[in-house]
Amino acid sequence: MNPEATHRAGEATSQQTAQDRPSILLYLAGLVVTLSGLFAVNYTYNDPGAQLIYLLAAFGYASSYFLRWRGVKTLSVGLLLLMIGLAVVTFVNPSTLPFFNNQDQTDDRILGLLQLFVWASILHSYTLLNDSTVLFACVPCMTMLALVSARNPDPAIHQDFLVFVAASIFLLIHENYLRTTHTRIFAAPKQRRSLYSGQIALALACLFCTLVLSNLVATPLRAMGQALFGAIFQQSPYYQRYLPLSSSTSTQVQVSERNHIRVASGPVTSSDQPLFEVTSPRPLYWRGEVLTLYNGIGFEAASTSSPTEQLFPAEQSDTQRIQQYEDITGPMGSVDTSPHHFILPLSPLELDETQMQHSMEIKQRVHVVGGTILQIYGAGNIRSLDVPYNTLAYDQLSEKLSAPDPLHIQSIYTVVSRVPTEDPSILRKASSSLSDVPPFIRDTCLQTAVNGHDDPALRQLALQITRGLHNNYDKASAIRAYIASHCKYNLHAPPAPTDQDVVDYFLFKSRQGYCDSFGAAMVMLCRYAGIPARLASGFITGEVRGDNTYLVREKDKHIWAEVFFPQIGWVPFDATEGAQEVTTSPGTMGRIKDFLSWCFAHGALPALILCTVMALLTFVLWNELGRRLRRNRWTAELAPERFVTNREVIAYYLQLCSFLARKGLPRASSMTPDEYLHTLTRILGDGDWQSLMQTITQLYTEARYSSRELSTEEVNAMKQHISQLRTLLRHYTASASRMTVTAAT
Repeated sequence: MNPEATHRAGEATSQQTAQDRPSILLYLAGLVVTLSGLFAVNYTYNDPGAQLIYLLAAFGYASSYFLRWRGVKTLSVGLLLLMIGLAVVTFVNPSTLPFFNNQDQTDDRILGLLQLFVWASILHSYTLLNDSTVLFACVPCMTMLALVSARNPDPAIHQDFLVFVAASIFLLIHENYLRTTHTRIFAAPKQRRSLYSGQIALALACLFCTLVLSNLVATPLRAMGQALFGAIFQQSPYYQRYLPLSSSTSTQVQVSERNHIRVASGPVTSSDQPLFEVTSPRPLYWRGEVLTLYNGIGFEAASTSSPTEQLFPAEQSDTQRIQQYEDITGPMGSVDTSPHHFILPLSPLELDETQMQHSMEIKQRVHVVGGTILQIYGAGNIRSLDVPYNTLAYDQLSEKLSAPDPLHIQSIYTVVSRVPTEDPSILRKASSSLSDVPPFIRDTCLQTAVNGHDDPALRQLALQITRGLHNNYDKASAIRAYIASHCKYNLHAPPAPTDQDVVDYFLFKSRQGYCDSFGAAMVMLCRYAGIPARLASGFITGEVRGDNTYLVREKDKHIWAEVFFPQIGWVPFDATEGAQEVTTSPGTMGRIKDFLSWCFAHGALPALILCTVMALLTFVLWNELGRRLRRNRWTAELAPERFVTNREVIAYYLQLCSFLARKGLPRASSMTPDEYLHTLTRILGDGDWQSLMQTITQLYTEARYSSRELSTEEVNAMKQHISQLRTLLRHYTASASRMTVTAAT
């Protein structure tokens, strides 16, 4: 065979061998990219099988890395066929696939697409048999993030996107580095420096575009996407439920309730984003849900064996339904969709309107002007409502009313509520006997024990505050006044430690927090005083905008306590009224401190994750920058167009020289390899090391000065000889002026 062809074949073989070696950093970055996309979908749809999905993705990456390391390349065809089959099934019926499957949203086309991309990402993680396929993981994950962010503007999704961008940038740069280091084109130091400079410039450009330009184009892109998507699917029943009354696209804030509240979880932020206007004859609190079960770190909805109930419109003719709707909202005009009238079943936590003495019926008109609202809000005990939906989901124990789809901008719904009196003279006359409290409310809303144990300090404080008072109204008022005077309102309060009761921590240690801490303290002190109480979540009245009209913004989101009075109902008690506000801007260092406090206050897992990320970052910087700088220093004297195998041999020799220098046997810059070998012989004497060092020196001389390309076998021999030599010299110290090193050592 032609010697030149032999050299070329050997070069191709060595390059192919190098390219087949998987990079653990590349696979870790790909895993982060995939998990960021899966997290966005899970966070939006709150899927209970998310942990299994994450585990499948991690196992897929681990399997692909192991199979590539072992040289197995036979999985692609079968998994590709399976992906095609799953795609067909998803488009035919989105509810067929397990995981990320919500029976209440089976007609959601976006959910069907997300299911497809979720499973595509999972299956793709098992086919990562080269660097290019790892890089392709960015495509489905970027699509998932785009679909989710179009309907979920939650800040957590934005942070998840930044994680995706960071991992993707590293993935691009590292894959480019791996690809270019396997070629001869960039062997010269000048060309290598040019390559690194281009990679750094690319990374900085990507970061700039992500952090700056995205803020300029995100809103118009979202508006364009919503308009295009609505035009494509406007014939679907999914969208005909809520045809828009205007083209406003103010959907930056998502509004919903989650059936649980984690109290004192750390600093919070809010905006002036308008959400809805309420027309009501009285200024009230607009409630979204109530929570009754206290667990030491927050509140949850009371457990029940009955699932969320699906409500359907009451039996009414179209004429009756439209007339009732127009009585409150005005003429419907040319709107194609008609409202539906719903009558709510009585919650076991509420009184019938005949039992609510001195109560009154309040009609509210809610006009959505911004945000992505997934919840029906209304005052007091909602009895009926008119909304442009065919069905609603209603949880009787949390009194949470959920819409099947987001309320569209400019949509209108009406609520009819039974609101209790707040007249102090009437509330003082209400019975304070627990025997007059309905059994279910007594059993549910007087719970104080957490894990079977009461808090003696809270009980003693409640008795101290209410001593000498003889009715529940005065007792509740005294508790509210105590909390407001002893605790400060601070939106940037640090989180409570997870190993302490949050109410105890708030009242006796931190004495600062925001509405959830105030509300939780109010509820628990009332319960310890023998007064039934619960936590409510929703919005305060809002800004007065005219006669009986109130504009509610995101910053009006609120949590408060409600106290039960027999024959009257649930009366709001807001402990934040009168509290001193000490909220200040935290600044950059303050935000870092808040973040670190949050991490270490939520148990060992966030702190462990933070330490792991820092360790990985240090490892990446050391390997990606430090090793390259060392390699550039070692190979700065090399001639251009050096063979890959020759460069490896030279690098191994220079690494050995660094090892010998640490042993007190440095090689002077003016020494030739042979002179260095003679110097070592003079110092160390004869021994088994000498033959190893002679072979190493000969291979290095060949690689450094000859035009011949060394074979892969010679590279492996170089590594083996260096390993044996390092073993022989591991006990050598420079304190001995002369010693003999033998294989026996």
